[in-house]
Amino acid sequence: MDTSTIIISSNVPNYQSFFESHFLDYLKKTGASGKTRNNYRTDLRNFLQWISTTIQIPTANSQNTYVNLLRSLSPGILKQYTAFLLENKTPITTVNRRLSAMRSFFRFCILQGWLDRNPADAVRNITKTENRKQNPDHEKALLVHFTEYLVREGSSDKTQNNYRTDLRHFIQWASLTITKSNASVPSNHVDLVRSMSPQLLDEYVSVLLENKTPITTVNRRLSAIRSFFRFCIVSGWLHRNPADAIRNVTKTDRPDETIQRMLTSFKSKLKEEGLSDDAAGNELTEIAQFLLWVKSRTERA
Repeated sequence: MDTSTIIISSNVPNYQSFFESHFLDYLKKTGASGKTRNNYRTDLRNFLQWISTTIQIPTANSQNTYVNLLRSLSPGILKQYTAFLLENKTPITTVNRRLSAMRSFFRFCILQGWLDRNPADAVRNITKTENRKQNPDHEKALLVHFTEYLVREGSSDKTQNNYRTDLRHFIQWASLTITKSNASVPSNHVDLVRSMSPQLLDEYVSVLLENKTPITTVNRRLSAIRSFFRFCIVSGWLHRNPADAIRNVTKTDRPDETIQRMLTSFKSKLKEEGLSDDAAGNELTEIAQFLLWVKSRTERA
């Protein structure tokens, strides 16, 4: 990552007490029980700590950095958080309570005027069936085999650590995405690898860009994934590298001001037609993802 880039997620610990105190006041005013207030405070703290150690968000040009941070939290980031909880074997009841806490927290943020939409509304609760489909053994097996391959190739300790982190992030996202697509769930790590297509990788890149992941990090992750699929070919699991068709991204792959203006204009139109802020926000999220996909496909052609 470019050290000149300031990451406002690193300021999360400074915002934590501010968010907690105001959120708890809101919960008390809405009649939430003491147990609910304590649970939701713990859940909010867990989410903010995860953000501070996992998500890299470049700062915006504004003094209200806590508002910038909130506005950078997309449904995609919430889905990553859900995947993280599942991969760490968090009980389903706790996962769903934390999602409820986040929905409540973002409703509070909307009332404060910090947000226009609730990013957690697009993230539904987890069922027992879905949780059984999440198989962390896939991730463990692939990471062990890939690390052994990197050692044999003479990769440095730094490269091994970075590539393991990058591969873990991709596998967690891919596993959740494949599960959500209602496709047949891979029964082992080899089948999981064979279910990964260039289209899936294209979608992954779009998600990274939507979540404002630094370009240097995106490209390092792509390098790690290419290396991983080369290992899969050597292992006899694949005949071709699905990542070879995915080029590194440039600054022009970011959504430009024209797209942002289009989205802002369309949001006003939706409100004129009577859509709620939440409904309009969900519509815009889907459109933004589509425009990013079209833009990336056009420039890669």
